[in-house]
Amino acid sequence: MASPSPQQAGPTEPQVTDRLRIDVWSDIVCPWCYIGQHRLRQAIASSPHAEAISVVPRSFELDPTSPSEPVPTLDMLAQKFGIPAARAERLEAQMTALAHGDGLEYSPNRVNANTFDAHRLVQLAANHGLGNQFLDLLQRELFSGRANIFDHSFLTGAAAQLGIPRQRAEEVLNGDEYADAVRRDQQEARSLGITGVPFTLVDARLAISGASSVDGYKQAIEQARSGHS
Repeated sequence: MASPSPQQAGPTEPQVTDRLRIDVWSDIVCPWCYIGQHRLRQAIASSPHAEAISVVPRSFELDPTSPSEPVPTLDMLAQKFGIPAARAERLEAQMTALAHGDGLEYSPNRVNANTFDAHRLVQLAANHGLGNQFLDLLQRELFSGRANIFDHSFLTGAAAQLGIPRQRAEEVLNGDEYADAVRRDQQEARSLGITGVPFTLVDARLAISGASSVDGYKQAIEQARSGHS
Protein backbone atom coordinates (compact mmCIF):
# COMPACT_ATOMS: atom_id res chain seq x y z
CA MET A 1 0.00 0.00 0.00
CA ALA A 2 1.40 3.38 -1.00
CA SER A 3 1.99 5.97 1.67
CA PRO A 4 -0.90 8.43 1.37
CA SER A 5 -0.67 12.15 1.90
CA PRO A 6 -2.80 13.84 4.54
CA GLN A 7 -6.05 15.28 3.22
CA GLN A 8 -8.54 17.69 4.69
CA ALA A 9 -11.41 15.67 6.15
CA GLY A 10 -13.82 15.25 9.01
CA PRO A 11 -17.17 16.68 10.03
CA THR A 12 -15.93 17.24 13.57
CA GLU A 13 -14.72 20.62 14.80
CA PRO A 14 -10.89 20.93 15.03
CA GLN A 15 -9.46 20.53 18.50
CA VAL A 16 -9.34 23.78 20.48
CA THR A 17 -6.49 22.79 22.76
CA ASP A 18 -2.72 22.76 22.95
CA ARG A 19 -2.84 18.98 22.81
CA LEU A 20 -2.96 17.29 19.45
CA ARG A 21 -5.52 14.50 19.16
CA ILE A 22 -5.03 11.66 16.68
CA ASP A 23 -7.91 9.23 16.16
CA VAL A 24 -7.02 5.89 14.61
CA TRP A 25 -9.68 3.49 13.38
CA SER A 26 -8.25 -0.02 13.13
CA ASP A 27 -9.05 -3.69 13.42
CA ILE A 28 -6.93 -5.92 15.61
CA VAL A 29 -6.50 -8.58 12.90
CA CYS A 30 -5.51 -6.09 10.18
CA PRO A 31 -1.81 -6.43 9.23
CA TRP A 32 -1.67 -2.93 7.77
CA CYS A 33 -3.09 -1.56 11.03
CA TYR A 34 -0.32 -3.34 12.94
CA ILE A 35 2.33 -1.80 10.70
CA GLY A 36 0.64 1.60 10.59
CA GLN A 37 0.36 1.79 14.38
CA HIS A 38 4.07 1.04 14.67
CA ARG A 39 4.99 3.76 12.19
CA LEU A 40 2.70 6.27 13.88
CA ARG A 41 4.38 5.53 17.23
CA GLN A 42 7.77 6.17 15.63
CA ALA A 43 6.58 9.45 14.14
CA ILE A 44 5.21 10.62 17.48
CA ALA A 45 8.34 9.57 19.37
CA SER A 46 10.47 11.67 17.01
CA SER A 47 8.28 14.75 17.35
CA PRO A 48 9.34 17.56 19.69
CA HIS A 49 5.66 17.74 20.62
CA ALA A 50 5.38 14.07 21.58
CA GLU A 51 4.24 14.79 25.15
CA ALA A 52 1.36 16.90 23.83
CA ILE A 53 -0.02 14.26 21.43
CA SER A 54 -2.89 11.96 22.37
CA VAL A 55 -3.72 8.90 20.26
CA VAL A 56 -7.30 7.64 20.57
CA PRO A 57 -7.89 4.05 19.39
CA ARG A 58 -11.19 3.67 17.55
CA SER A 59 -12.99 0.40 16.80
CA PHE A 60 -13.54 -0.96 13.29
CA GLU A 61 -14.47 -4.50 12.30
CA LEU A 62 -13.24 -5.49 8.87
CA ASP A 63 -15.57 -8.49 8.91
CA PRO A 64 -18.31 -8.40 11.56
CA THR A 65 -19.54 -11.78 10.25
CA SER A 66 -16.31 -13.58 11.17
CA PRO A 67 -16.98 -16.63 13.35
CA SER A 68 -16.13 -16.48 17.03
CA GLU A 69 -14.14 -19.71 16.81
CA PRO A 70 -10.57 -19.06 15.66
CA VAL A 71 -9.36 -20.50 12.36
CA PRO A 72 -5.85 -20.48 10.86
CA THR A 73 -5.26 -17.20 9.04
CA LEU A 74 -4.00 -18.92 5.90
CA ASP A 75 -7.22 -20.95 5.71
CA MET A 76 -9.30 -17.82 6.26
CA LEU A 77 -7.52 -15.94 3.45
CA ALA A 78 -7.91 -18.81 1.00
CA GLN A 79 -11.61 -19.12 1.74
CA LYS A 80 -12.40 -15.39 1.92
CA PHE A 81 -10.71 -14.49 -1.36
CA GLY A 82 -11.30 -17.79 -3.13
CA ILE A 83 -7.63 -18.36 -3.78
CA PRO A 84 -5.42 -21.48 -3.59
CA ALA A 85 -3.55 -22.13 -0.36
CA ALA A 86 -0.25 -21.49 -2.12
CA ARG A 87 -1.42 -18.01 -3.13
CA ALA A 88 -2.45 -17.24 0.46
CA GLU A 89 1.00 -18.35 1.60
CA ARG A 90 2.67 -16.03 -0.91
CA LEU A 91 0.55 -13.09 0.23
CA GLU A 92 1.48 -13.73 3.84
CA ALA A 93 5.14 -14.13 2.90
CA GLN A 94 5.01 -10.63 1.39
CA MET A 95 3.45 -9.22 4.55
CA THR A 96 6.00 -11.06 6.68
CA ALA A 97 8.87 -9.45 4.75
CA LEU A 98 7.26 -6.02 5.02
CA ALA A 99 6.67 -6.31 8.77
CA HIS A 100 10.17 -7.64 9.38
CA GLY A 101 11.51 -4.68 7.40
CA ASP A 102 9.84 -2.45 9.97
CA GLY A 103 11.36 -4.45 12.80
CA LEU A 104 8.10 -6.16 13.73
CA GLU A 105 7.44 -9.77 14.60
CA TYR A 106 5.11 -11.43 12.11
CA SER A 107 4.04 -15.01 11.60
CA PRO A 108 1.60 -16.43 9.03
CA ASN A 109 0.91 -19.19 11.57
CA ARG A 110 -1.63 -17.26 13.61
CA VAL A 111 -5.39 -17.42 14.02
CA ASN A 112 -8.27 -15.22 12.95
CA ALA A 113 -11.72 -14.76 14.48
CA ASN A 114 -14.40 -12.22 15.28
CA THR A 115 -12.88 -9.14 16.95
CA PHE A 116 -15.96 -7.60 18.58
CA ASP A 117 -15.18 -8.76 22.13
CA ALA A 118 -11.54 -7.74 21.80
CA HIS A 119 -12.67 -4.28 20.66
CA ARG A 120 -14.92 -4.05 23.71
CA LEU A 121 -11.94 -4.69 25.96
CA VAL A 122 -9.88 -2.08 24.11
CA GLN A 123 -12.69 0.34 24.98
CA LEU A 124 -12.51 -0.76 28.62
CA ALA A 125 -8.75 -0.28 28.60
CA ALA A 126 -9.16 3.18 27.07
CA ASN A 127 -11.36 4.12 30.03
CA HIS A 128 -8.37 3.25 32.21
CA GLY A 129 -6.04 5.34 30.03
CA LEU A 130 -4.52 2.14 28.60
CA GLY A 131 -6.29 1.73 25.27
CA ASN A 132 -3.20 2.02 23.09
CA GLN A 133 -1.11 -0.17 25.36
CA PHE A 134 -3.76 -2.88 25.34
CA LEU A 135 -4.18 -2.71 21.57
CA ASP A 136 -0.41 -2.89 21.08
CA LEU A 137 -0.21 -5.94 23.35
CA LEU A 138 -2.98 -7.74 21.42
CA GLN A 139 -1.36 -6.97 18.08
CA ARG A 140 2.09 -8.13 19.19
CA GLU A 141 0.78 -11.40 20.58
CA LEU A 142 -1.48 -12.04 17.59
CA PHE A 143 0.93 -11.24 14.78
CA SER A 144 3.86 -13.00 16.42
CA GLY A 145 1.72 -16.14 16.46
CA ARG A 146 2.32 -16.55 20.18
CA ALA A 147 -1.27 -16.41 21.39
CA ASN A 148 -4.91 -16.94 20.58
CA ILE A 149 -5.97 -13.44 21.55
CA PHE A 150 -9.64 -14.31 21.02
CA ASP A 151 -9.68 -16.61 24.02
CA HIS A 152 -11.42 -14.85 26.90
CA SER A 153 -8.91 -16.11 29.43
CA PHE A 154 -6.12 -14.56 27.37
CA LEU A 155 -7.98 -11.26 27.08
CA THR A 156 -8.63 -11.02 30.82
CA GLY A 157 -5.03 -12.00 31.57
CA ALA A 158 -3.73 -9.36 29.16
CA ALA A 159 -5.93 -6.74 30.82
CA ALA A 160 -4.64 -7.76 34.25
CA GLN A 161 -1.07 -7.56 32.95
CA LEU A 162 -1.62 -3.85 32.32
CA GLY A 163 -3.24 -3.24 35.69
CA ILE A 164 -6.91 -3.53 34.74
CA PRO A 165 -8.66 -5.73 37.32
CA ARG A 166 -9.20 -9.19 35.84
CA GLN A 167 -12.65 -9.39 37.42
CA ARG A 168 -13.64 -6.16 35.67
CA ALA A 169 -12.51 -7.52 32.31
CA GLU A 170 -14.44 -10.75 32.97
CA GLU A 171 -17.58 -8.74 33.76
CA VAL A 172 -17.30 -6.92 30.46
CA LEU A 173 -16.78 -10.10 28.44
CA ASN A 174 -19.64 -11.88 30.21
CA GLY A 175 -22.06 -9.05 29.39
CA ASP A 176 -22.53 -6.47 26.67
CA GLU A 177 -20.73 -3.46 28.14
CA TYR A 178 -18.93 -1.27 25.60
CA ALA A 179 -20.84 -2.85 22.73
CA ASP A 180 -22.50 0.51 22.09
CA ALA A 181 -19.11 2.25 22.20
CA VAL A 182 -17.76 -0.09 19.52
CA ARG A 183 -20.84 0.49 17.38
CA ARG A 184 -20.60 4.27 17.82
CA ASP A 185 -17.02 4.21 16.54
CA GLN A 186 -18.11 2.20 13.54
CA GLN A 187 -21.06 4.50 12.89
CA GLU A 188 -18.74 7.52 12.96
CA ALA A 189 -16.43 5.69 10.56
CA ARG A 190 -19.33 5.23 8.16
CA SER A 191 -20.23 8.92 8.46
CA LEU A 192 -16.65 9.77 7.47
CA GLY A 193 -16.82 7.43 4.50
CA ILE A 194 -14.28 5.04 5.97
CA THR A 195 -14.42 1.66 4.24
CA GLY A 196 -11.00 0.29 5.20
CA VAL A 197 -8.42 0.62 7.92
CA PRO A 198 -6.14 1.92 9.22
CA PHE A 199 -7.70 5.35 8.96
CA THR A 200 -6.03 8.17 10.86
CA LEU A 201 -7.62 11.52 11.61
CA VAL A 202 -5.20 14.14 12.90
CA ASP A 203 -6.67 17.13 14.74
CA ALA A 204 -10.15 16.16 13.44
CA ARG A 205 -9.24 17.53 10.00
CA LEU A 206 -6.25 15.80 8.38
CA ALA A 207 -7.13 12.33 7.10
CA ILE A 208 -4.70 9.55 6.24
CA SER A 209 -6.28 6.52 4.62
CA GLY A 210 -4.10 3.45 4.84
CA ALA A 211 -0.75 2.83 6.52
CA SER A 212 1.46 5.82 5.86
CA SER A 213 5.23 5.94 6.06
CA VAL A 214 6.82 7.33 9.21
CA ASP A 215 7.58 10.51 7.29
CA GLY A 216 3.96 10.73 6.16
CA TYR A 217 2.75 10.65 9.74
CA LYS A 218 5.42 13.19 10.73
CA GLN A 219 4.22 15.51 7.98
CA ALA A 220 0.62 15.29 9.16
CA ILE A 221 1.63 15.95 12.77
CA GLU A 222 3.71 18.99 11.85
CA GLN A 223 0.97 20.30 9.56
CA ALA A 224 -1.56 19.98 12.35
CA ARG A 225 0.76 21.54 14.91
CA SER A 226 1.40 24.51 12.62
CA GLY A 227 -2.35 25.08 12.57
CA HIS A 228 -2.27 25.42 16.37
CA SER A 229 0.36 28.13 16.39
